[in-house]
Amino acid sequence: LGATEVILDFEKVVTLDATSAKAIGALVKSLQMVEVKVVFSAVGPKEKQMYRLLMKNGALPVEGNEDDGSCMIVDCMDEGLCLCETRLLKTTMFAASPEGENRHFANDTAGQISQYLHSFLAPLPFQSEDSGLAPADTPELLTGIALKMEERFVDVGVPIFEEGEPCCEVFLVLAGTTILQRSEKNRKGNQVSTRIVRKYSPGSLMGVLPFQVNPAHTSTCMAGPSGCKVAILSREVLQVLEAEDPRRASLVHRIFSRHVSLLTQIALGPAAVTSAGSVKIFKEMSVAVGAMLSDRFASSAGRA
Repeated sequence: LGATEVILDFEKVVTLDATSAKAIGALVKSLQMVEVKVVFSAVGPKEKQMYRLLMKNGALPVEGNEDDGSCMIVDCMDEGLCLCETRLLKTTMFAASPEGENRHFANDTAGQISQYLHSFLAPLPFQSEDSGLAPADTPELLTGIALKMEERFVDVGVPIFEEGEPCCEVFLVLAGTTILQRSEKNRKGNQVSTRIVRKYSPGSLMGVLPFQVNPAHTSTCMAGPSGCKVAILSREVLQVLEAEDPRRASLVHRIFSRHVSLLTQIALGPAAVTSAGSVKIFKEMSVAVGAMLSDRFASSAGRA
């Protein structure tokens, strides 16, 4: 099947015997032999029997050996899905590693922002490296965008944006992690709980879709356990870029469009984007976005 990630969800498991734990341990070893990463969800606290049995039979990673990422433990299925999605994004053919491009950028915050933004400009599967879609002076244009973005440090547990607030900013995570959570409501519309929708790591963009289509946020985003540092692009700054430098504004919108296409690729699955039908869809989408941006910024160029 070409799977690279497997999540074992124990949320509905009440108890576990030694035979079952031994079988799960054998399954985990078999998956690791074919380089499939395993994520355990909701296995419970360490002092409980289920956790101890899984650990004893070699299913769970030994403390201190989780760094290789081949087997990890998360609190819930949502967190597991977010972890797998992040790893897929980092290995997908679409997402270029910013480390490989650091020769073009300054070694400071603006350079870090530029590197992360540049990773969203990697060619799509049907595009060649020399397709000419990005201007030759892209690093300089991205640095100009980075210098317009506001840098903000957020303490642990402090909201970056909250449900119901206007969607006027896009956020790029530079350090630490952030947690997106959504309210669960009953039939009367009263909040009964919250659940984690996903976690963001450095290099992730947050709020792109709400920024483009929603008047208000439908989720709340908080700084993670160690706090975080984000770079912020506001709607006002984007409007200034459209008026002053349409080429920079065009790159911003290309980055936003690529961010959406990455999410689409994850939804379809890595194998889907290699099929002729999917490539045709992405090609048509790219042409449509290009035409939209050309129309939008032709008028901006006239005003600049």
